[in-house]
Formats: sequence, structure tokens, C-alpha cells
Amino acid sequence: MPPSGTDTPFSTTAEPQYDNFYTPQNSEFYSKFQYMNLESEQHRIRLLRIQPIGPGEDNSSRIKCEVVDNQSLAAIRGQFTTISYCAGDPKKTERILVNGLKFNAFSNLGHALRQARHFWAEKYDTRELLLWADQICINQSNATERSQQVNFMGDIYGSAMQVLVCLSVEGNRTGGIQWLQQFSDQFRDYVQIESNNKHMDEFEAGLYHGLNFFRQHYNDKTFHRGWDTFLTTILKSPWWPRAWIRQEYLCSPDAYLLAADESMHWKPAAEALYRYYWLQINLGKAANTS
Repeated sequence: MPPSGTDTPFSTTAEPQYDNFYTPQNSEFYSKFQYMNLESEQHRIRLLRIQPIGPGEDNSSRIKCEVVDNQSLAAIRGQFTTISYCAGDPKKTERILVNGLKFNAFSNLGHALRQARHFWAEKYDTRELLLWADQICINQSNATERSQQVNFMGDIYGSAMQVLVCLSVEGNRTGGIQWLQQFSDQFRDYVQIESNNKHMDEFEAGLYHGLNFFRQHYNDKTFHRGWDTFLTTILKSPWWPRAWIRQEYLCSPDAYLLAADESMHWKPAAEALYRYYWLQINLGKAANTS
């Protein structure tokens, strides 16, 4: 299948069965690991059981997981998590362990899996993480299976408990989501106070307190570093323009945005992003008419 982040149609030809253009080379893994055949007439998938961080390890430690094969999608509805990421260059890889065997994952997938593992430990503690990730859960050496799984990817994401959207890539600084959360909380409080006092309508309060928010933090270097990180890591993330988000995000019952070991639920994040864009547009208009 085309990995997350590409719009290139998948190949349906029988030969070659493995196309290195789409996913990193894993011929050694496929020669040692035997995927079970998934019955074509049934919606059956594989999951990954992600091992938690062990003693002496940290968030940068290698991903270790096991394949939970041949699962009925109907039977496991709401019991697993999906991940959404931008795959990037298939030549940029990261070695992870799948059933004890070395597997060349997209570098961005390795990063996304570590983000998911970190998020899960903070939110769910020792609860088992069962996760669906396209590159590993679909047998990429089997063109027929790739085609069949792609045909019901919307059902896979719609049947999950949630989707974890990884906006960052390896090397991004922390602070982007933290800045968005700070902006959301403070701006909402400013507008609410003024609206309750009836001194301004909502539009006027939004402009006034939006401008005041940025003025108050003008000399705060930490604020500006967070703002820069927000712009580069969140707004300019390669995840946004991907066509696949229509299945991976919009079909999912719930979603969290992850970036550089930080997370935010999609509802307050979407609200904050709307406020941010609204401010940028209307403050710009106000400046041009003054």
C-alpha cells in the first residue's frame, strides 16, 4: 500500500511483489517472519502489541512490539488505537524489533511509535497498547493483501478507540503544543471576562485581547521560542496536506495530536487553531484599515 503521506496509487501487479519505492526494504524480515493469511471476504486485520519502556530505558529507546495476527475487526472494535503519520522518504529508516526480528520502519513511523508509547504511558499507565500501523500490520510483500486492506482502511480507523496523530518528526523541539495550550487557555479567559462584563461584543473582545495577549508576552523569550516551535512543528507539519487524513482522522471516533512528547486532544486544539488563524486574519485587516 502507499504509506501514509503519499498519494501514489498502490501497485496491483503480481511481480514484483515487493516494491521498494513504497516502503523501506525488508526482504530479510519477510524471509524470517511468516504473516498469517487474512481471509479476503472478512474484515480481518493485524495489530501490534507495543512493549512499554523497560528499566534503564527512556523515550528514545528502540520500539519493541509483537504482531497480534488475524483479528476480526468487528470483534476488536473500540479495543485498539490507530496511528497517523507522514511516512516521508522510504530511504530514511529506523530499526525496530517486531517479534524479536529487525524491521526497517520509516524513520517517521519509528518516531511516531515512540510518541504513541510515551503518550500511552502518561495517559493509561500500564494498560496494554494495541496499535494498528499500516507499514507493519499490512504484509507489504503481498500485493493482493495490500490492495484488500487499503479498500477498508476507513473502516479500520472508524473502528478504533482513537487515532494518535503525530505532527512532529525526529529533531523537532518541544514546546509547540504547550504553546498552543497556553494560547488557548489565556485567550479564552481574556475573551470570557470581557464578554461577561458586556463592555465589548465577542468580535471586539477577540481583537482586543488577542492583541493584548501578544503584547503582554512581547519581551518573554520563552514565549517566543514556544511560538517559533508551534509554527515549525505544528502549523508547518508535513502531516496536514496529506490526502490520507480524510480516512485516518475524519473517520476516527476520537483523536489526539502528538508532537515532540507533548499531546493535546483534538477538540481544544482545533478551537485554539481556529482562534489563532482568526486573530491573524482580523488583526491584519485592522492594521491595514488603521
